[in-house]
Parts: sequence; structure tokens; C-alpha cells
Amino acid sequence: MDRLRRITLEYDRGESFLSEVRYMAKMHGYKGRLGVFKYFFRALHNYLCHFIAAKLPEGDLKLKFYRSMGVNIGKHVLIGTDVLIDPDWPELITIEDFVGISPRCMLVCHSRPMSTFEGYVPSFASGITVKKGAWIAVGAIILPGVTIGEGALVGAGAVVTKDVPPHSLVGGVPAKAIKRLERIATAEHFASQDELKEK
Repeated sequence: MDRLRRITLEYDRGESFLSEVRYMAKMHGYKGRLGVFKYFFRALHNYLCHFIAAKLPEGDLKLKFYRSMGVNIGKHVLIGTDVLIDPDWPELITIEDFVGISPRCMLVCHSRPMSTFEGYVPSFASGITVKKGAWIAVGAIILPGVTIGEGALVGAGAVVTKDVPPHSLVGGVPAKAIKRLERIATAEHFASQDELKEK
């Protein structure tokens, strides 16, 4: 499935569990009764993996559970506890190398309001991409269709509704650009500069 395309969804009409499973199976490309069963067990697998992974500490085992759901995860990625990675559309999420996602963040790939909102707000699923070296701080929410730029920082509690430029700090509800990030000199940097002065 194309991670970048926008998928139009029907509005939620509060129908039965079986009707919902049939509809979601169809939207994920499963056909016929066998397809509905396959989708049901795939969805069950995703929810169990999500439940387990959310409680595990950072590390490879946690990432294996998320990858088995269909999330595309790069190398050297850290994901904190109680992070919600959309179990309904995990295949639409890409997390590149060296990304940090702090506890209690949410990456939600779909917005499917009740039918009473039809004509007011869209109902759709769309991918989320977190580019290399980005950091999402505690409790931030990333909404469908958003790309977090390379080296960007999303502030704690932010609600991100639009793309975040590379190497920038965003925060607030909805998130807005605060400043461009500049490299902060470390203690090692100052020590090496002092050594150069002495020579």
C-alpha cells in the first residue's frame, strides 16, 4: 500500500462489529469471506502487538512488535512507553533512522468522524513520516498526512496538523514553528576548542 496516498473513508455510522470488520477488510484490500477472516486476525494481531509493545521498555524487542504490525522503522530508533502507533493503519507509518519518540505520544493515521459530521470535516486515512534524526517529545500528537522533517523537534504536548520543516522546533495546539534549531556546543566541543587555543 502506498504510504503517501490519501484514502477516503466512509463516515462512522456506529454499525455492528461485524459490519465494521467487513468494511475495514475491504478498505485494506481483502476480498470475500476468507478476506474478512484474514483481516480480522491481522487486526487482532496488530492490537495485541500494540498492547504489548506499548508497555515494553525501549529496545529491539519493542521495535520487532511494531514492525510485525507493518510499521516501517529504521535503525537506532527509540520509542518510549505508552506510545500509540495507529493499530488500524500501521502500514501507513514510516519512522526513519535515529528517531526518538517519547512516552505517551500518539501517531494517528486516520480521522473517521461519526456520520453527523459528514460535510463538515473529512473522513480519511493518510500516512505519517518521521524523518531521520527527529525527536517527538512527551505527549505530542501527530495527525494524519504529516511529515516531521529531518532533525526536527516536536515540543511536549503539541498537536501537529501540518508538516514540520527540517531542523525546526514546533509546539502548541495546533503546533506552530517556534524557531530554527541551531547546533548546541557540547562540553566535548568546548574542551576540544580549549585544546586548540593552547596549541
